[in-house]
Amino acid sequence: MAEFPRNARGQTYGSMADVPYGGEPDLIRAVAVSGVEGYVARTDLMPPEPEPRSPREALVRQHAAYLAGDRHIPVYAEDGTTVVGEFVVGAPGPGHVLRPGQDPGEHLAAGRPVMRSAGQPPAQPSP
Repeated sequence: MAEFPRNARGQTYGSMADVPYGGEPDLIRAVAVSGVEGYVARTDLMPPEPEPRSPREALVRQHAAYLAGDRHIPVYAEDGTTVVGEFVVGAPGPGHVLRPGQDPGEHLAAGRPVMRSAGQPPAQPSP
C-alpha cells in the first residue's frame, strides 16, 4: 500500500498512479476545468454505492448515470477545504487525473482533451 502525506485535517493526498483499487488517497491529484491543479475528494470522484445485485441492475445504473449527464465536483487545495476549481466527471473529455510530475500540456500536445466546461468543447493544443 502506498504511503501518502497527510494534511492538517488528517486526509491523505496524492496521485492515483500505480495505486491498486481501494488504495487511493483521500484527496486525488487532478486538474480543474480552469487548468488549476489541486485535489478532488475520492468520495466525490468515486461515490460509494452497494454492489449491483445483477447484471441488469448494473446496466440500469449505468444508463441512469449516462442520462444524468455531467457531475461537477469541487477541486480543493492540499488543505482539503479551500475550493480552487471544479472538475467535470462523466462527459466525453472530462478533466484528467494527473500522474506525479505530469504536465497537463502533455495531454494537449498529444491532441487529447484535458478539461472541458459543460457546454464548451474540449481544450485543444495550440498550433
